[in-house]
Amino acid sequence: MVAKRKISLVLADVDGTLVNEQKELTKRAQNAVARLRRAGIGFAITSGRPPLGMAMLFDPLGLDTPIAGFNGGLFVKRDLTILEQKTLPIDVAREAIDLIRAHGLDAWVYRGNDWLITKADAPHVAREAWTREIFRFATITTSVTSAQSSGLQARPSRASNSSAAAGPLPPAA
Repeated sequence: MVAKRKISLVLADVDGTLVNEQKELTKRAQNAVARLRRAGIGFAITSGRPPLGMAMLFDPLGLDTPIAGFNGGLFVKRDLTILEQKTLPIDVAREAIDLIRAHGLDAWVYRGNDWLITKADAPHVAREAWTREIFRFATITTSVTSAQSSGLQARPSRASNSSAAAGPLPPAA
């Protein structure tokens, strides 16, 4: 007979699980998380989104666990301090951006908590900026020369703490 084991943590995806198609946290999800907490079960979230794109969930869900963004490629604390990140070598990133651009597509680059884009008016940028609660468009202050020469501009996060460590952006083709 298998011994009964206590559930200690529930890990949930964000889109389609906690938030609806309008990217709104549902009352049903909030109530479920509250019931888990009352039962002594921890709760954590993960998503293909960057952590900043999940920040609007931190308070309503009372998160106190690490947040997994980019499908586990970046783990952050609630204040967006980076705990762990998986990155591409700069030559691989440069090659990927060149390939994307060669096919006439717009490249988005995430560097720690920073979201780097080539065009503020590109498809989906406005929707994603709203989701990430980002309020201004500016060129990043670290690696400015590299960012400007690559054509990538930053949508800065409110808790950007990794830009300097991440190094310069790949130059444009």
